[in-house]
Amino acid sequence: MKRAIIAGLALLAGACAGSRGERGGDTVSEADYGRLQPNQTQQVDDARQQQLQAQDELARAKLRMTDVQHEQDLAKADQTAADADMKRAQAETKIAGDSNDPGQKQRGQELTQTATLHKNAADAHLDYAKSLVEARQAEVDAAQKRVDLMAARVNHAKLQAMQQSQIPAAGKYDAAAITNKVTKAENDYTQAMQKARDLDTQATAAQGRWQDLNRQLQARMGGTNRG
Repeated sequence: MKRAIIAGLALLAGACAGSRGERGGDTVSEADYGRLQPNQTQQVDDARQQQLQAQDELARAKLRMTDVQHEQDLAKADQTAADADMKRAQAETKIAGDSNDPGQKQRGQELTQTATLHKNAADAHLDYAKSLVEARQAEVDAAQKRVDLMAARVNHAKLQAMQQSQIPAAGKYDAAAITNKVTKAENDYTQAMQKARDLDTQATAAQGRWQDLNRQLQARMGGTNRG
């Protein structure tokens, strides 16, 4: 008898715990949402449309992220060319020093000045490429945060639709927790967007510094634009 009572209490406790777990849920199940009629789901349909748009933007952000590899490759090639120019200038300077020829000395100085400017421009190009990678990655992160936000809004819209249609199952969900998820997702997205904008501004400034040095280099060389 005693064992039967204990077993019964254990089952009751488990049932209560399960009930509390359901009532504390913050994700509306498709089974419960499916109790709505088609004419009761407009706000959810709208939220899902925005979710699809956010997913498309995430895909585009990831594509832009892959495009920056080209700029990195150009910057690395620029570094290699600048190093070659510097070695050439050093060799010419050594020859001029050994020969003590004024013409060769002047040529060595000119080559050194040009190589130094090329090196500065190449370094600025690499800085820009790195800044661009950071900016594009921040765009991807922000786009992902928007996807997360839209998912939270879809979940919230489901609960609202169920509440407005007086679906009894709506009562087992934690409405406050669902609302808080939306608020947190909004804050996360706002912060991610601000970071993306800041890094994009930095990348634009880095691009300007590189292009300015590159123009100086081309003016000195009298050649075509490298970048």
